[in-house]
Amino acid sequence: MKIPKRQAPFEKRYRRVTTYLENGVYDKVQQLYESGEIDRISNLVNTAVRLYLMKHYGYGCKE
Repeated sequence: MKIPKRQAPFEKRYRRVTTYLENGVYDKVQQLYESGEIDRISNLVNTAVRLYLMKHYGYGCKE
């Protein structure tokens, strides 16, 4: 039986960022969250930033 590896502590996996969203963007994010279409706002933001970085800066691409 294989024992799963423990994840690194939260503090080593995440870094806090404080930012502002445009009113319309904030309203849509809240609507999606409240309707259950997204599970966490932080997951949406991380995915959106990751996709943007991949598209515009080659983030995550093996070169």
